[in-house]
Amino acid sequence: MHIESFSMKDIAEAARLTFDVWGDELQEESIKFRHFMYEAMVRYYCRDTEYSFKLVDDENKMQAFLLAAKTIEHNHSGEWFLRQAYKFSQRERQLAQGYLRYLHYNGDQMLRRAGRDDLMLCLFLSKVSGGGKKLLQNVENKAKETGVNKLLLWADATCDYDYYLRRGFSQTDTFTNDVLPAMGKLPTIVYSKELKL
Repeated sequence: MHIESFSMKDIAEAARLTFDVWGDELQEESIKFRHFMYEAMVRYYCRDTEYSFKLVDDENKMQAFLLAAKTIEHNHSGEWFLRQAYKFSQRERQLAQGYLRYLHYNGDQMLRRAGRDDLMLCLFLSKVSGGGKKLLQNVENKAKETGVNKLLLWADATCDYDYYLRRGFSQTDTFTNDVLPAMGKLPTIVYSKELKL
């Protein structure tokens, strides 16, 4: 296995990997809709490829990825989302819009807590043991090389909180996201890690 830069051409494969790992969420929805939602999430978080990486196996198949971006980078997936969403029922479109509002809310909360030059870890997924650790170390090295001294991320109840603590992150804040009524009030933890340059 080796690490490569993540590019926009990797979005479809990353979306399939996300479905493979998290596909049991939204089980009551069609497979087509779930694939759309996972691709929408990957596109939403793919803001800057300078700090985004993938782990590939000997057959060049993606096994893990980590999407990260400076806080000044913006999301450009809205047009794609609108073009794709019309293919679904009104109920499904409303559900998809609700999930994007959830992501937007968390993103806005993070931006309020971040400095201009901080690096946000946006989407982090691994199918293989140890893959996430390798990618995280790679991002940290790249961040140090480019003068970034602080990493930030958010995690809600669906995440493994302890994972970040074991990797040297500290809990720095909390907030509640209640944008999706079906999911209730989700406590969300902000983690940060100072990098020694």
